Amino acid sequence: MRYDLLFLCLLPFCLLLMSPFASADTVNLRNGDLITGTIQSLQGERLSVQTEYAGTINIDLQHVAAFTTDQPMLVEFESGRRIEAQVILKEDRVEFVGAENLTAGRSQLISMRPPLDVIGDPGVFDNWDGNVDAGYSITRGNTQLNNLSFNFEPTRRTDADRIRARFQSLKSVQDGIMTSSLYRGRIRYDRYLNPGTFLFFTAEAENDIQQQLNLRTREGAGIGLQFEGGAQTVLSIFGGVTFLQEKFVGLDRTLNAEGLAGFELETRLFGPVLFETKTQVLPLLTEKRYLAELDASLRFPFFQGLTFGIQFFDKYDSSPVAGVLHNDFGLLSTIGYTF
Repeated sequence: MRYDLLFLCLLPFCLLLMSPFASADTVNLRNGDLITGTIQSLQGERLSVQTEYAGTINIDLQHVAAFTTDQPMLVEFESGRRIEAQVILKEDRVEFVGAENLTAGRSQLISMRPPLDVIGDPGVFDNWDGNVDAGYSITRGNTQLNNLSFNFEPTRRTDADRIRARFQSLKSVQDGIMTSSLYRGRIRYDRYLNPGTFLFFTAEAENDIQQQLNLRTREGAGIGLQFEGGAQTVLSIFGGVTFLQEKFVGLDRTLNAEGLAGFELETRLFGPVLFETKTQVLPLLTEKRYLAELDASLRFPFFQGLTFGIQFFDKYDSSPVAGVLHNDFGLLSTIGYTF
C-alpha cells in the first residue's frame, strides 16, 4: 500500500480539522512586533492578551497599530451603545464584522471583552465606569465670593441591566454668608426587556436652600424606549409615575403623586467631545403644579482621562413657595476624570 499517497489524500482533511485550533487574535505593535494569542479585554487604554509563551500581556493601547479578533467580542462605546461583533482595528478606525458595516474612531471604543456566555455573569463590582468633576472659583475685591461644585456619576452596564447614579453638590459663599447650597443624589435601575425597551426604577433626594427646600424625595417606576444612531448617539425616552415627598422651611411636609415624562440624549460632537442632556417634566396628579428639570453638559477630553467640562442646569417650579422664583439655574465649568 502506498502510505505516502494515503498521507497526501488525508492531508487536506487534517488541515481542515486543525484550522479551528490554529486560529488566534493578532496584535500589531507600532515597533513592528506581532503578538498572537487571545485578546481578553480592552479597558480604557489597556489591552490584555493571553499568550501561550508569556502568559497574559498588558499593552498600552498607544503602542498598538492594529489588532484583529478571531471571535466576536462584546464592545462598548463612549455613548453607552454596546454591540457583539468581530473587531478589526486599523490605526484610528475600528471595523466590526457582521455589524452592518459599522465603523468608529479608536477614541470611541472604551471597553471590549468576550460575551457574557463565554466568561460568565459579571460581579457586583465589575463593569463600572463614569466620571467625577469638581469646580472652584474665587472673587476678591469689593465682594468676596467663593463657588464650589462637585459631581460624581458612576454607571454599571451589563447585557441585562444598567445602574446609573449621580451625586451633586453646589455651594456659594458671599462675604462670609452662605448664598446657595444644593445637595442632590439620585439612582436609577434599568432592566432591559429587549435591546430597545427597558423598565426603570428611580429614587432621589434633594436639599436646596435657595428654594427654601429642606428635603425633597421621590421614588418611582416606569418604562422607556432606547434608540441608537450609529456608534455615537443614544436617545432614550421614558415615562412613569413617582411618589413625591417635600418639606419646605416653615411649612408642613406634603405627600403627592406625580407623573414623569422625559428624554435623555448622549452624542459625540466634533470627534471626542461628548454632549449629554436630560430633560424631564413632573406634573403633580393632585394639584395644579408641575416641576421641570434640565441638565446638559459638554465634556472635552484632553489628557489620559482628564476632561474639561461645561455643565448647565435649570429647575422650574410652576408654583413655588412665597419669596422663591420659578427658575433656579446655573452654568458651571469643571475639571474632571473619566474612569
